[in-house]
Amino acid sequence: MKRLLALIAITLFGCSQTPAPTAKHYSLAAQPLPLTEPVSLSTGTLILSSLTIDHHLQHKGPVLLMADGRLHISQQHRWAGALPNQLQRLTQESLAMLLPHWQQVGRKHTPAPVVLEIEISRLFGAPDGTTRLSGRYRLYKQQQLILQRSFALEQQQAASGYAAMTDSMRSLWLSLMTQVSQSIIKP
Repeated sequence: MKRLLALIAITLFGCSQTPAPTAKHYSLAAQPLPLTEPVSLSTGTLILSSLTIDHHLQHKGPVLLMADGRLHISQQHRWAGALPNQLQRLTQESLAMLLPHWQQVGRKHTPAPVVLEIEISRLFGAPDGTTRLSGRYRLYKQQQLILQRSFALEQQQAASGYAAMTDSMRSLWLSLMTQVSQSIIKP
């Protein structure tokens, strides 16, 4: 009888607990790109060789940089998919729109096309509504480095919250892709 009462008490206690909040998911690459004029109508072949993201950004959710320098990763706000995959897709779609006559090919394509490498060191929001993106990119032609450029972009979010931060990150990425495509045409 005591066991039955204990089982009922545990069941009632478990049912009375507030359920855990449902995680919200965000994507940088889910929405269609805004229509943008091509940077160039020239032709060429491009390989996106690598897109690397610093280890402190490889979490399941967007990263906030707190005022005291700590990084905060929310348990209730998550990426809809792996961040590197989202950025890879957004990069390919952006470059296809900005350089519509350039062919994007796999890594083993010959003759040697233009090769793009991107390294991301920072991609985070801050409690003050600022979103930051920084890193560097390199362009190679015929296996020779022709350009290495650092970037540091910053933007105020249009509103507060994780959805606005994600929109701002996407906007910064599209600005970066415009710079990259201009560099591909005129290194």
